Amino acid sequence: MYYTNLLKFYQYLDEEIATNLTMGIGISVLDSIDTDRNLSFDITLSNYSDSDAKKLKDTSDKGIVLNYDFNSLCVLNNRIIDKFNKINKINSIVFDSSTFKFFNNIKFLASLYYLTLETNGSIYIESNSSISIGYVIRNTNEFYELLNKNKGGFRYQNGYILLNDVKSLISNDKFEIMEKSIISREQVYIDNQKFLEKWFYGSKVEILENKDINYPITNPRYEIKKYYKITKNLEHKEILEYLKMNIKEINEGLELKSVNLFNNL
Repeated sequence: MYYTNLLKFYQYLDEEIATNLTMGIGISVLDSIDTDRNLSFDITLSNYSDSDAKKLKDTSDKGIVLNYDFNSLCVLNNRIIDKFNKINKINSIVFDSSTFKFFNNIKFLASLYYLTLETNGSIYIESNSSISIGYVIRNTNEFYELLNKNKGGFRYQNGYILLNDVKSLISNDKFEIMEKSIISREQVYIDNQKFLEKWFYGSKVEILENKDINYPITNPRYEIKKYYKITKNLEHKEILEYLKMNIKEINEGLELKSVNLFNNL
């Protein structure tokens, strides 16, 4: 079965009898590099090209395929919660390696967590490096614009390098703010762990080394070293009741982003 719409996919889960399903994100059923790995998922999500999308019309032998850009607008409101309050049938959601660095929509992940994940189910996010892409701050105006965007939210894998000649031009009244904004790489993981535990109600969030506890999948092209594991600890019904009562605050929290500012990368 083939879906391009998230709500249609939710409708499928609503009608599906099976539980304990697995989902792989960033895995293409048309790419030999992925299919040759013999991965076993009930559901796969990838963002296919138009030409590949035409090939997916007949997916009877490819399981459940979701053709979706995970950075698209994602709605989480009481109407959707009421309509899809029993689609928690996925036990494991796994990001393929080298996928999360393209991710910039934590609300999509939250919708999967709140609506589709079973109690005691987990989401695995490979994140070998806290920062995958770095940008140089070329002048103080760029620096001040970044500070205004720094809202104490999720830290995505974009890092900003603050050069010393720019640093020397920062006004005194902004100097204290600047110092607090410069963080270590490890702090990115710690801040994200706190963010996820706060806005993914009922979750336990771990930052794990693959050498200690193996990631659910391997990828010969991109070795997996470090990852987040988000586990749904409370009962699904209890979590949805909390979500409904606090939907405005949670939506606002999920939209917050923090800037990863470094002296150098």
